[in-house]
Amino acid sequence: MEFKREYIEENGLFLVFEGTDGAGTTTQCKLLKNNLVKKGYKVLLTSEPSTEFIGTTIRQILNGRIISKNSEPIDAKTIALLFAADRLDHSQNIIIPALKKGYIVISDRYKLSSLVYQGKFTNDESWVELINKYALEPDMTFFIDIDGEKAFERISKNRPTLDIFEKREFVIDMANRYREILKKYKNTKIFMIDGSLNINDINKMIFNSLRSLF
Repeated sequence: MEFKREYIEENGLFLVFEGTDGAGTTTQCKLLKNNLVKKGYKVLLTSEPSTEFIGTTIRQILNGRIISKNSEPIDAKTIALLFAADRLDHSQNIIIPALKKGYIVISDRYKLSSLVYQGKFTNDESWVELINKYALEPDMTFFIDIDGEKAFERISKNRPTLDIFEKREFVIDMANRYREILKKYKNTKIFMIDGSLNINDINKMIFNSLRSLF
Protein backbone atom coordinates (compact mmCIF):
# COMPACT_ATOMS: atom_id res chain seq x y z
CA MET A 1 0.00 0.00 0.00
CA GLU A 2 1.29 3.45 -0.93
CA PHE A 3 0.41 6.65 0.89
CA LYS A 4 1.37 10.07 -0.43
CA ARG A 5 3.72 10.63 2.44
CA GLU A 6 4.50 14.21 1.48
CA TYR A 7 0.80 15.12 1.77
CA ILE A 8 0.52 13.61 5.25
CA GLU A 9 3.75 15.22 6.43
CA GLU A 10 2.35 18.62 5.42
CA ASN A 11 -1.34 18.26 6.32
CA GLY A 12 -1.70 15.28 8.60
CA LEU A 13 -4.69 12.94 8.30
CA PHE A 14 -7.77 12.81 10.54
CA LEU A 15 -9.51 9.42 10.76
CA VAL A 16 -12.55 8.61 12.89
CA PHE A 17 -14.09 5.30 13.97
CA GLU A 18 -17.80 5.08 14.73
CA GLY A 19 -20.19 2.35 15.77
CA THR A 20 -22.43 1.35 18.62
CA ASP A 21 -20.93 0.08 21.87
CA GLY A 22 -19.57 -3.42 21.27
CA ALA A 23 -18.92 -2.83 17.56
CA GLY A 24 -15.16 -3.07 18.03
CA THR A 25 -14.11 0.51 17.28
CA THR A 26 -11.48 0.58 20.01
CA THR A 27 -9.89 -2.66 18.81
CA GLN A 28 -9.76 -1.48 15.21
CA CYS A 29 -8.30 1.90 16.20
CA LYS A 30 -5.43 0.16 17.93
CA LEU A 31 -4.82 -2.26 15.07
CA LEU A 32 -4.75 0.54 12.50
CA LYS A 33 -2.37 2.55 14.63
CA ASN A 34 0.00 -0.42 14.87
CA ASN A 35 -0.11 -0.94 11.09
CA LEU A 36 0.61 2.71 10.35
CA VAL A 37 3.45 2.95 12.88
CA LYS A 38 5.07 -0.07 11.23
CA LYS A 39 4.93 1.84 7.94
CA GLY A 40 6.83 4.69 9.56
CA TYR A 41 3.99 7.17 10.13
CA LYS A 42 3.53 9.35 13.17
CA VAL A 43 0.20 8.38 14.74
CA LEU A 44 -1.87 9.87 17.56
CA LEU A 45 -4.64 7.66 18.94
CA THR A 46 -7.31 9.54 20.86
CA SER A 47 -10.98 9.12 21.80
CA GLU A 48 -14.14 10.91 22.86
CA PRO A 49 -15.06 11.87 25.46
CA SER A 50 -11.47 13.09 25.69
CA THR A 51 -9.15 12.75 28.66
CA GLU A 52 -9.10 16.52 29.11
CA PHE A 53 -11.09 18.38 31.80
CA ILE A 54 -14.44 18.52 30.00
CA GLY A 55 -14.15 14.97 28.73
CA THR A 56 -13.29 13.68 32.19
CA THR A 57 -16.33 15.47 33.58
CA ILE A 58 -18.52 13.77 30.97
CA ARG A 59 -17.13 10.35 31.87
CA GLN A 60 -17.90 10.97 35.55
CA ILE A 61 -21.47 11.95 34.67
CA LEU A 62 -21.93 8.80 32.59
CA ASN A 63 -20.55 6.68 35.42
CA GLY A 64 -22.92 8.29 37.91
CA ARG A 65 -20.15 9.96 39.90
CA ILE A 66 -21.53 13.43 39.18
CA ILE A 67 -25.21 14.22 39.68
CA SER A 68 -27.23 17.42 40.04
CA LYS A 69 -27.75 19.14 43.40
CA ASN A 70 -31.23 17.62 43.70
CA SER A 71 -29.75 14.15 43.09
CA GLU A 72 -31.35 13.94 39.66
CA PRO A 73 -29.49 12.93 36.48
CA ILE A 74 -27.78 15.77 34.62
CA ASP A 75 -30.07 17.27 31.95
CA ALA A 76 -29.65 15.72 28.49
CA LYS A 77 -29.12 19.06 26.77
CA THR A 78 -26.45 19.99 29.29
CA ILE A 79 -24.62 16.74 28.50
CA ALA A 80 -24.97 17.40 24.77
CA LEU A 81 -23.41 20.83 25.21
CA LEU A 82 -20.58 19.30 27.22
CA PHE A 83 -19.90 16.81 24.42
CA ALA A 84 -19.84 19.65 21.88
CA ALA A 85 -17.53 21.73 24.07
CA ASP A 86 -15.23 18.77 24.66
CA ARG A 87 -15.10 18.11 20.92
CA LEU A 88 -14.14 21.70 20.15
CA ASP A 89 -11.51 21.73 22.91
CA HIS A 90 -10.26 18.33 21.78
CA SER A 91 -9.93 19.55 18.19
CA GLN A 92 -8.23 22.84 18.99
CA ASN A 93 -5.78 21.58 21.60
CA ILE A 94 -5.07 17.97 20.63
CA ILE A 95 -6.15 17.06 17.09
CA ILE A 96 -5.27 20.16 15.05
CA PRO A 97 -1.80 20.67 16.62
CA ALA A 98 -1.00 17.02 15.84
CA LEU A 99 -2.23 17.36 12.25
CA LYS A 100 -0.02 20.41 11.76
CA LYS A 101 2.94 18.26 12.79
CA GLY A 102 2.12 15.66 10.14
CA TYR A 103 0.47 13.09 12.40
CA ILE A 104 -2.25 10.68 11.40
CA VAL A 105 -4.84 11.25 14.13
CA ILE A 106 -7.22 8.36 14.86
CA SER A 107 -10.22 9.16 17.04
CA ASP A 108 -12.40 6.51 18.63
CA ARG A 109 -15.79 8.26 18.17
CA TYR A 110 -16.56 11.81 17.14
CA LYS A 111 -19.47 13.97 15.94
CA LEU A 112 -21.60 11.14 14.58
CA SER A 113 -21.79 9.65 18.07
CA SER A 114 -23.37 12.86 19.35
CA LEU A 115 -25.97 12.84 16.60
CA VAL A 116 -26.87 9.28 17.58
CA TYR A 117 -26.66 9.41 21.37
CA GLN A 118 -27.34 13.03 22.28
CA GLY A 119 -29.88 13.24 19.46
CA LYS A 120 -31.70 10.39 21.18
CA PHE A 121 -31.59 11.83 24.69
CA THR A 122 -32.51 15.39 23.71
CA ASN A 123 -35.01 14.29 21.07
CA ASP A 124 -33.58 17.08 18.92
CA GLU A 125 -31.02 15.82 16.42
CA SER A 126 -31.05 19.10 14.47
CA TRP A 127 -30.09 21.06 17.57
CA VAL A 128 -27.28 18.62 18.37
CA GLU A 129 -25.96 19.04 14.83
CA LEU A 130 -26.14 22.83 15.22
CA ILE A 131 -24.08 22.94 18.42
CA ASN A 132 -21.44 20.81 16.68
CA LYS A 133 -21.31 23.17 13.70
CA TYR A 134 -17.65 24.05 14.24
CA ALA A 135 -16.39 20.52 14.76
CA LEU A 136 -13.43 19.66 12.53
CA GLU A 137 -14.47 17.38 9.66
CA PRO A 138 -12.61 14.03 9.44
CA ASP A 139 -10.81 13.02 6.26
CA MET A 140 -12.57 9.68 6.56
CA THR A 141 -14.94 7.98 8.99
CA PHE A 142 -14.98 4.20 9.38
CA PHE A 143 -18.39 2.98 10.51
CA ILE A 144 -18.44 -0.54 11.92
CA ASP A 145 -21.98 -1.81 11.46
CA ILE A 146 -23.11 -4.58 13.78
CA ASP A 147 -26.41 -6.05 14.90
CA GLY A 148 -27.48 -4.64 18.28
CA GLU A 149 -27.99 -8.07 19.86
CA LYS A 150 -24.50 -9.15 18.84
CA ALA A 151 -23.03 -5.92 20.15
CA PHE A 152 -24.67 -6.40 23.54
CA GLU A 153 -23.41 -9.98 23.75
CA ARG A 154 -19.85 -8.69 23.34
CA ILE A 155 -20.34 -5.97 25.94
CA SER A 156 -21.87 -8.24 28.58
CA LYS A 157 -19.05 -10.77 28.17
CA ASN A 158 -16.16 -8.32 28.27
CA ARG A 159 -17.16 -5.68 30.83
CA PRO A 160 -17.72 -6.25 34.57
CA THR A 161 -20.02 -3.23 34.89
CA LEU A 162 -22.19 -1.42 32.36
CA ASP A 163 -22.76 2.35 32.13
CA ILE A 164 -26.01 4.03 31.09
CA PHE A 165 -25.20 3.54 27.40
CA GLU A 166 -24.66 -0.23 27.70
CA LYS A 167 -28.04 -1.73 28.54
CA ARG A 168 -29.45 -4.32 26.12
CA GLU A 169 -32.45 -2.41 24.75
CA PHE A 170 -30.42 0.76 24.49
CA VAL A 171 -27.55 -0.85 22.56
CA ILE A 172 -30.03 -2.34 20.08
CA ASP A 173 -31.77 1.01 19.68
CA MET A 174 -28.49 2.84 19.11
CA ALA A 175 -27.35 0.33 16.48
CA ASN A 176 -30.56 1.06 14.58
CA ARG A 177 -30.19 4.83 15.05
CA TYR A 178 -26.70 4.76 13.57
CA ARG A 179 -28.07 3.12 10.44
CA GLU A 180 -30.90 5.63 10.13
CA ILE A 181 -28.68 8.68 10.61
CA LEU A 182 -26.05 7.39 8.19
CA LYS A 183 -28.66 7.41 5.41
CA LYS A 184 -28.41 11.21 5.54
CA TYR A 185 -24.64 11.17 4.96
CA LYS A 186 -24.31 9.03 1.84
CA ASN A 187 -22.13 11.55 0.01
CA THR A 188 -19.59 12.07 2.80
CA LYS A 189 -16.40 10.13 3.36
CA ILE A 190 -17.84 7.25 5.36
CA PHE A 191 -16.51 3.74 4.84
CA MET A 192 -19.08 1.10 5.85
CA ILE A 193 -17.78 -2.12 7.39
CA ASP A 194 -19.58 -5.33 8.29
CA GLY A 195 -18.83 -5.67 12.00
CA SER A 196 -19.66 -9.39 12.01
CA LEU A 197 -16.52 -10.18 10.01
CA ASN A 198 -13.31 -11.49 11.52
CA ILE A 199 -11.27 -8.85 13.39
CA ASN A 200 -8.26 -9.30 11.12
CA ASP A 201 -10.39 -9.15 7.96
CA ILE A 202 -11.91 -5.87 9.14
CA ASN A 203 -8.45 -4.52 9.86
CA LYS A 204 -7.28 -5.36 6.32
CA MET A 205 -10.36 -3.72 4.79
CA ILE A 206 -9.75 -0.53 6.75
CA PHE A 207 -6.06 -0.39 5.91
CA ASN A 208 -6.67 -0.95 2.20
CA SER A 209 -9.54 1.55 2.04
CA LEU A 210 -7.20 4.45 2.84
CA ARG A 211 -6.01 4.36 -0.77
CA SER A 212 -9.21 6.16 -1.77
CA LEU A 213 -8.13 9.29 0.10
CA PHE A 214 -5.55 10.14 -2.58
